[in-house]
Amino acid sequence: MKQTVKIGLVGTGEIGQVHAQAHAATAGTELCLAALVQPDAERRLSEQFAAQLYPNYEALLDDQTVDAVDICLPNDLHRQFAVQLFEAGKHVFCEKPRALTLADADAMRDAARRADRFLMVGHVLRFWPEYRRAKEAIEAGAVGRPLAISARRMVSLLAGTRGDRGWRHDPQRSGGAVLDMQIHDLDAFCWFFSARPHTVFSRGLRSPDGALSHVFTHLEFPEGRQAFVEASFMMQGNPIDIFFRVLGSERSIEYTFNPAAF
Repeated sequence: MKQTVKIGLVGTGEIGQVHAQAHAATAGTELCLAALVQPDAERRLSEQFAAQLYPNYEALLDDQTVDAVDICLPNDLHRQFAVQLFEAGKHVFCEKPRALTLADADAMRDAARRADRFLMVGHVLRFWPEYRRAKEAIEAGAVGRPLAISARRMVSLLAGTRGDRGWRHDPQRSGGAVLDMQIHDLDAFCWFFSARPHTVFSRGLRSPDGALSHVFTHLEFPEGRQAFVEASFMMQGNPIDIFFRVLGSERSIEYTFNPAAF
Protein backbone atom coordinates (compact mmCIF):
# COMPACT_ATOMS: atom_id res chain seq x y z
CA MET A 1 0.00 0.00 0.00
CA LYS A 2 1.27 3.45 -0.90
CA GLN A 3 2.35 5.32 2.23
CA THR A 4 2.57 8.85 0.80
CA VAL A 5 0.01 10.89 -1.13
CA LYS A 6 1.64 12.98 -3.84
CA ILE A 7 -0.26 16.24 -4.27
CA GLY A 8 0.32 18.62 -7.16
CA LEU A 9 -0.38 22.33 -6.85
CA VAL A 10 -1.34 24.55 -9.77
CA GLY A 11 -1.57 28.25 -9.00
CA THR A 12 0.88 29.95 -6.65
CA GLY A 13 -0.84 33.24 -5.89
CA GLU A 14 -1.78 34.30 -2.38
CA ILE A 15 -4.10 31.38 -1.63
CA GLY A 16 -1.88 28.93 -3.50
CA GLN A 17 0.99 29.80 -1.16
CA VAL A 18 -1.27 29.14 1.84
CA HIS A 19 -2.17 25.75 0.39
CA ALA A 20 1.48 24.93 -0.31
CA GLN A 21 2.38 25.59 3.30
CA ALA A 22 -0.50 23.40 4.52
CA HIS A 23 0.39 20.49 2.25
CA ALA A 24 4.08 20.67 3.16
CA ALA A 25 3.19 20.57 6.88
CA THR A 26 0.86 17.56 6.56
CA ALA A 27 2.32 14.18 7.41
CA GLY A 28 2.05 11.58 4.67
CA THR A 29 1.93 14.07 1.78
CA GLU A 30 4.50 14.95 -0.84
CA LEU A 31 4.05 18.34 -2.50
CA CYS A 32 4.91 19.05 -6.11
CA LEU A 33 4.35 22.13 -8.26
CA ALA A 34 3.72 22.90 -11.90
CA ALA A 35 5.36 25.91 -13.55
CA LEU A 36 2.65 28.08 -15.10
CA VAL A 37 2.87 31.89 -15.24
CA GLN A 38 4.68 32.92 -12.05
CA PRO A 39 8.15 31.33 -12.36
CA ASP A 40 9.67 33.28 -9.46
CA ALA A 41 6.92 32.29 -7.02
CA GLU A 42 6.90 28.69 -8.23
CA ARG A 43 10.66 28.36 -7.90
CA ARG A 44 10.65 30.00 -4.47
CA LEU A 45 7.93 27.67 -3.17
CA SER A 46 9.71 24.67 -4.64
CA GLU A 47 12.89 25.58 -2.78
CA GLN A 48 11.09 26.55 0.44
CA PHE A 49 9.22 23.26 0.75
CA ALA A 50 11.66 20.96 -1.07
CA ALA A 51 8.90 20.25 -3.59
CA GLN A 52 9.44 18.85 -7.06
CA LEU A 53 8.91 21.52 -9.72
CA TYR A 54 7.64 20.34 -13.08
CA PRO A 55 8.71 22.45 -16.08
CA ASN A 56 5.07 22.79 -17.19
CA TYR A 57 1.55 21.70 -16.35
CA GLU A 58 1.55 18.89 -18.92
CA ALA A 59 4.49 17.21 -17.18
CA LEU A 60 2.59 17.12 -13.89
CA LEU A 61 -0.52 15.89 -15.70
CA ASP A 62 1.39 13.00 -17.27
CA ASP A 63 3.11 11.85 -14.07
CA GLN A 64 1.19 8.80 -12.87
CA THR A 65 2.75 9.07 -9.40
CA VAL A 66 0.76 12.27 -8.74
CA ASP A 67 -2.38 11.16 -6.90
CA ALA A 68 -4.29 14.44 -6.60
CA VAL A 69 -4.01 18.06 -7.69
CA ASP A 70 -4.98 21.20 -5.82
CA ILE A 71 -6.38 23.92 -8.12
CA CYS A 72 -5.66 27.46 -6.88
CA LEU A 73 -6.20 29.24 -10.17
CA PRO A 74 -8.59 32.10 -11.07
CA ASN A 75 -12.21 31.01 -10.80
CA ASP A 76 -12.94 30.95 -14.51
CA LEU A 77 -10.23 28.30 -15.06
CA HIS A 78 -11.52 25.73 -12.59
CA ARG A 79 -13.60 23.69 -15.03
CA GLN A 80 -10.90 23.54 -17.70
CA PHE A 81 -8.19 22.29 -15.37
CA ALA A 82 -10.42 19.99 -13.31
CA VAL A 83 -11.75 18.14 -16.35
CA GLN A 84 -8.20 17.66 -17.68
CA LEU A 85 -7.07 16.32 -14.34
CA PHE A 86 -9.95 13.86 -14.07
CA GLU A 87 -9.24 12.63 -17.58
CA ALA A 88 -5.64 12.06 -16.46
CA GLY A 89 -6.87 9.98 -13.52
CA LYS A 90 -6.19 12.49 -10.74
CA HIS A 91 -8.31 13.33 -7.73
CA VAL A 92 -9.05 17.07 -7.50
CA PHE A 93 -9.21 19.56 -4.67
CA CYS A 94 -10.52 22.86 -6.02
CA GLU A 95 -10.57 26.27 -4.39
CA LYS A 96 -13.99 27.80 -4.03
CA PRO A 97 -16.06 28.62 -5.91
CA ARG A 98 -16.25 25.36 -7.78
CA ALA A 99 -17.26 27.21 -10.93
CA LEU A 100 -18.90 30.40 -12.15
CA THR A 101 -21.85 28.73 -13.90
CA LEU A 102 -24.06 25.74 -13.20
CA ALA A 103 -23.03 24.20 -16.52
CA ASP A 104 -19.35 24.32 -15.53
CA ALA A 105 -20.08 22.92 -12.06
CA ASP A 106 -22.07 20.05 -13.58
CA ALA A 107 -19.30 19.33 -16.08
CA MET A 108 -16.78 19.01 -13.25
CA ARG A 109 -19.08 16.69 -11.32
CA ASP A 110 -19.73 14.54 -14.37
CA ALA A 111 -16.01 14.31 -15.21
CA ALA A 112 -15.26 13.18 -11.64
CA ARG A 113 -17.93 10.48 -11.88
CA ARG A 114 -16.66 9.21 -15.23
CA ALA A 115 -13.13 8.98 -13.87
CA ASP A 116 -14.28 7.53 -10.52
CA ARG A 117 -12.23 10.18 -8.74
CA PHE A 118 -12.92 12.53 -5.84
CA LEU A 119 -13.80 16.20 -6.32
CA MET A 120 -13.59 18.28 -3.16
CA VAL A 121 -14.23 22.03 -3.01
CA GLY A 122 -12.47 24.24 -0.47
CA HIS A 123 -15.44 25.18 1.70
CA VAL A 124 -13.26 25.68 4.74
CA LEU A 125 -15.96 26.83 7.17
CA ARG A 126 -17.04 23.22 7.64
CA PHE A 127 -13.64 22.65 9.25
CA TRP A 128 -13.32 25.82 11.34
CA PRO A 129 -13.77 24.89 15.03
CA GLU A 130 -16.31 27.68 15.64
CA TYR A 131 -18.56 26.55 12.80
CA ARG A 132 -18.17 22.87 13.69
CA ARG A 133 -19.23 23.57 17.28
CA ALA A 134 -22.28 25.46 16.05
CA LYS A 135 -23.20 22.58 13.75
CA GLU A 136 -22.80 20.08 16.60
CA ALA A 137 -24.98 22.25 18.89
CA ILE A 138 -27.71 22.44 16.25
CA GLU A 139 -27.66 18.68 15.67
CA ALA A 140 -27.70 18.02 19.43
CA GLY A 141 -30.81 20.17 19.83
CA ALA A 142 -29.01 22.68 22.05
CA VAL A 143 -30.73 25.65 20.37
CA GLY A 144 -34.11 23.97 20.11
CA ARG A 145 -35.59 24.17 16.63
CA PRO A 146 -33.27 26.23 14.38
CA LEU A 147 -35.23 29.15 12.96
CA ALA A 148 -32.84 31.54 11.26
CA ILE A 149 -29.19 32.25 10.54
CA SER A 150 -27.69 35.65 9.80
CA ALA A 151 -24.12 36.35 8.77
CA ARG A 152 -21.74 38.88 7.32
CA ARG A 153 -18.36 38.58 5.63
CA MET A 154 -16.81 41.99 4.96
CA VAL A 155 -13.36 42.74 3.54
CA SER A 156 -11.60 45.29 1.34
CA LEU A 157 -10.36 42.60 -1.00
CA LEU A 158 -10.56 44.67 -4.17
CA ALA A 159 -8.08 47.12 -2.66
CA GLY A 160 -5.70 44.56 -1.17
CA THR A 161 -5.85 41.29 -3.15
CA ARG A 162 -6.14 42.01 -6.83
CA GLY A 163 -5.06 38.56 -7.97
CA ASP A 164 -2.40 37.84 -10.57
CA ARG A 165 -2.73 40.41 -13.38
CA GLY A 166 -5.75 41.85 -11.57
CA TRP A 167 -8.14 39.01 -12.38
CA ARG A 168 -10.33 39.74 -9.34
CA HIS A 169 -11.31 43.03 -10.99
CA ASP A 170 -12.84 41.18 -13.93
CA PRO A 171 -16.32 39.98 -12.91
CA GLN A 172 -16.29 37.47 -15.77
CA ARG A 173 -13.31 35.81 -14.07
CA SER A 174 -14.05 36.27 -10.37
CA GLY A 175 -17.84 36.21 -10.03
CA GLY A 176 -17.68 39.17 -7.66
CA ALA A 177 -18.49 39.03 -3.97
CA VAL A 178 -21.39 36.61 -4.49
CA LEU A 179 -19.37 33.70 -5.84
CA ASP A 180 -15.91 34.53 -4.53
CA MET A 181 -16.84 35.57 -0.96
CA GLN A 182 -20.48 35.00 -0.04
CA ILE A 183 -20.26 31.40 -1.24
CA HIS A 184 -18.60 30.55 2.09
CA ASP A 185 -21.71 31.45 4.06
CA LEU A 186 -24.18 30.04 1.55
CA ASP A 187 -22.47 26.67 1.88
CA ALA A 188 -22.42 26.98 5.69
CA PHE A 189 -26.17 27.72 5.75
CA CYS A 190 -26.96 24.56 3.78
CA TRP A 191 -24.67 22.60 6.07
CA PHE A 192 -26.16 24.01 9.28
CA PHE A 193 -29.72 23.33 8.13
CA SER A 194 -28.88 20.03 6.36
CA ALA A 195 -31.02 21.27 3.48
CA ARG A 196 -31.01 23.30 0.30
CA PRO A 197 -32.92 26.58 -0.01
CA HIS A 198 -35.99 26.69 -2.21
CA THR A 199 -35.85 30.48 -2.70
CA VAL A 200 -32.87 32.81 -3.05
CA PHE A 201 -33.16 36.60 -3.40
CA SER A 202 -30.08 38.77 -3.75
CA ARG A 203 -29.45 42.48 -4.32
CA GLY A 204 -26.21 44.39 -4.35
CA LEU A 205 -24.02 47.30 -5.32
CA ARG A 206 -21.65 47.23 -8.24
CA SER A 207 -18.02 48.26 -7.90
CA PRO A 208 -16.34 50.25 -10.70
CA ASP A 209 -15.31 47.00 -12.41
CA GLY A 210 -18.99 46.12 -12.90
CA ALA A 211 -19.12 43.23 -10.43
CA LEU A 212 -21.68 42.90 -7.64
CA SER A 213 -19.18 43.56 -4.89
CA HIS A 214 -21.41 44.40 -1.90
CA VAL A 215 -24.29 41.97 -1.71
CA PHE A 216 -27.28 41.15 0.51
CA THR A 217 -28.81 37.70 0.07
CA HIS A 218 -31.91 36.13 1.64
CA LEU A 219 -32.57 32.39 1.48
CA GLU A 220 -35.72 30.48 2.43
CA PHE A 221 -35.33 26.86 3.52
CA PRO A 222 -37.89 24.12 4.17
CA GLU A 223 -39.95 24.36 7.37
CA GLY A 224 -39.93 28.15 7.24
CA ARG A 225 -36.28 28.53 8.15
CA GLN A 226 -34.57 31.72 6.98
CA ALA A 227 -30.99 32.81 6.30
CA PHE A 228 -29.49 36.24 5.58
CA VAL A 229 -25.96 37.23 4.63
CA GLU A 230 -24.19 40.46 3.76
CA ALA A 231 -20.88 40.16 1.94
CA SER A 232 -18.51 42.79 0.62
CA PHE A 233 -15.27 43.29 -1.25
CA MET A 234 -15.70 47.06 -1.02
CA MET A 235 -15.00 47.93 2.62
CA GLN A 236 -12.74 50.94 3.08
CA GLY A 237 -9.48 50.59 4.97
CA ASN A 238 -8.43 47.01 5.58
CA PRO A 239 -11.11 45.35 7.75
CA ILE A 240 -11.91 41.69 8.11
CA ASP A 241 -15.33 41.39 9.73
CA ILE A 242 -16.86 37.92 10.01
CA PHE A 243 -20.01 37.14 11.97
CA PHE A 244 -22.81 34.62 12.22
CA ARG A 245 -25.81 34.10 14.48
CA VAL A 246 -27.97 30.99 14.77
CA LEU A 247 -31.40 31.78 16.19
CA GLY A 248 -33.20 28.82 17.72
CA SER A 249 -36.53 28.36 19.44
CA GLU A 250 -34.75 27.98 22.80
CA ARG A 251 -31.25 29.46 22.47
CA SER A 252 -29.03 31.34 20.04
CA ILE A 253 -25.37 31.09 19.06
CA GLU A 254 -23.20 34.05 18.03
CA TYR A 255 -19.68 34.20 16.65
CA THR A 256 -17.67 37.30 15.71
CA PHE A 257 -14.18 37.49 14.24
CA ASN A 258 -12.64 40.93 13.88
CA PRO A 259 -8.82 41.01 13.98
CA ALA A 260 -8.86 44.79 14.42
CA ALA A 261 -10.35 44.23 17.88
CA PHE A 262 -7.27 42.37 19.12
